[in-house]
Amino acid sequence: MGSRIPQKFSGQVAATVQALETKGACAIRALTFLNTTLAVAYLQIFNLPAGSVTLGTTVPVLSIGVPLSAALVMALPEEGWNMYGDGLSCAGTTTRTGNTGAALDINIGWGS
Repeated sequence: MGSRIPQKFSGQVAATVQALETKGACAIRALTFLNTTLAVAYLQIFNLPAGSVTLGTTVPVLSIGVPLSAALVMALPEEGWNMYGDGLSCAGTTTRTGNTGAALDINIGWGS
């Protein structure tokens, strides 16, 4: 049996949309993040390839607020969060659907 988290990204995101999955639908299986700023920051997650996202215009499928200088570990259901779409991408911003960058260190894992 294969790994439940065959793909992962570990690094920093901000106002540049980070491409994660480009081959279609997937399920987020693991998600932890650290807000390295001194204000609330938001992890915007899109079920689209990075090239199809315009921050501040494209509505994220998930937008998760992270308190200032805080770390979060998301409790996910066993099957993960299903992301039905054409890909998976994310960015860190200062508002829920905005385009001003905010630095977040994230670890995200996904599979089909």
